[in-house]
Amino acid sequence: MRCLPIRRGIVTAAVLLWIGSFSSHNFVAANEPAVSIALFEAIDSKQVSVQFIALDANRANVLIENNTNHVLHLELPDAIAAVPVLAQFGFGGQQQAGFGAAQGQAGQSGGNQSVGGGFQQGGQQGGNAFGNNFGNVGGGNARQNDGFGMGFMRIAPQKTRKLVATTVCLEQGKPEPNAKVKYRMVPIEQYTQDARLIELCRQLALKNVSQNVAQAVAWHYANGLTWEKLGKLNRIESRYLGNVPMFRAQELKDAKTLAEALETSHGENSQSQLESSLSQDFSISQAPETLTSK
Repeated sequence: MRCLPIRRGIVTAAVLLWIGSFSSHNFVAANEPAVSIALFEAIDSKQVSVQFIALDANRANVLIENNTNHVLHLELPDAIAAVPVLAQFGFGGQQQAGFGAAQGQAGQSGGNQSVGGGFQQGGQQGGNAFGNNFGNVGGGNARQNDGFGMGFMRIAPQKTRKLVATTVCLEQGKPEPNAKVKYRMVPIEQYTQDARLIELCRQLALKNVSQNVAQAVAWHYANGLTWEKLGKLNRIESRYLGNVPMFRAQELKDAKTLAEALETSHGENSQSQLESSLSQDFSISQAPETLTSK
């Protein structure tokens, strides 16, 4: 019985020693100097490996693995694009043709649709807050801040972290993206030189525009679809449910307004008109959920 206090003391000392060692290790790791590098530069130099998993037309998971033995402080791009791996040859041809091509020309590459968009940034509150005065609009929930700063991500050596990307399709008429199709993420400037489309993807990532409104504008620019043609697209064509439009009338109205702002911004090489338009009080309704024909 007299040995019991001694044993307790030994155990307590061991536990304290272990806790102290663990805390010291964490402290050193948290303050370890990080190497700052742009994401695509890190990809090209093989310092990171990236998996782009397109969940559907609206969002994708992006897994980023640090292949180095030091902390990386990655600078995230404002906008990105991703193309199906099996459509690489067609993708190159489309890049040369430009985005003024008709739907038939864009569809020559085959495969699923390419996508454009941007990363959901840390520190946002989530929900439907797309800009200060946009009202209740659709487009998904942002991540809570889990170590991803606005435009940057810190990743430990030999670790993998996940980003969520908000996206729109860029090749109307092809099958929608899905997780079974392998994609490769590329700088959006390699996919298009259209400054309007690049800015659209950036504004989508910043949550200044709903996904459905952005989708209408994206197909207008990327595939040359007129507003009239966009208005005739159906989400569902069913003999039982009838036709369900892809875009609501208000969404197309807002898409035209956004396109006008992008045109003005692109023409004047200034963001002031675009930012002014994005601060308007648009009455955009919640984007409808994707339905399945029966």
